[in-house]
Amino acid sequence: MGIFDNNIYKMEQFTDILNFTPITKLKNNKTIIELIKYYGLDINDFYRTKNKLYPYCYFKGFILIEIYDMSKKFFNDFRIAEMIKQRNELMHKFLLNKQYEKIFTFIDKPLRFTFYENLFDKIPDKQKYDIFKFIYTSSEYGFNQLSRNLLDKIFKYNTAPKEWFRKNVITIYRGEGDKSTSYTEAYSWTISKEIAEFFAHRFDSDGIIYKAKVKQQNILDYINDRNEQEILVFPENVYEVKEYLI
Repeated sequence: MGIFDNNIYKMEQFTDILNFTPITKLKNNKTIIELIKYYGLDINDFYRTKNKLYPYCYFKGFILIEIYDMSKKFFNDFRIAEMIKQRNELMHKFLLNKQYEKIFTFIDKPLRFTFYENLFDKIPDKQKYDIFKFIYTSSEYGFNQLSRNLLDKIFKYNTAPKEWFRKNVITIYRGEGDKSTSYTEAYSWTISKEIAEFFAHRFDSDGIIYKAKVKQQNILDYINDRNEQEILVFPENVYEVKEYLI
């Protein structure tokens, strides 16, 4: 996978809603406005995107629907109007019944952390960490959007016993590519040298592998849902960091 593929991957994994321009503010938007009115939809819910593969989108509340072409053919072929109605009905039902775990299965990956933060205080305590873990393991980007203050709160709801390993001091590794977060600010490590090597060199990156140590009592969580043998830890609890030469 080359640099072009890497950029596409990141574009599709991270959405900056601040880069959305309302259709109403576009020049020469008459044809688009007529199309949206034809389907009985609200023009204020449609936007022009930036740095995304899809040039338009429907965005309202917790719903983001990608639109590749503002034409009747595209709207009919992909049943856009019906999809919008169904998504809105589902979200209204989930919110009314406080089914927060279901809400996030329907929120697009790039927006999950943003809305998790917005809903954090409303989510029942017993669901807070499970939902966070679901979002984290289903998303590649966005974790660093969360403030340290919020992360401190989140991990307090992880009540699982910290008894993943027999040793108290664990050797961990981290692979960093050209655009990875520095290990001095990163939360994610692995106990696998091979996994670290993969992340250091994916996207044809000439990356670096770091080796370090952490005490088991300071590990926030051990996650292997993605077969990455991942350790989550606050940066200040990682020590004896050095570059690992294969």
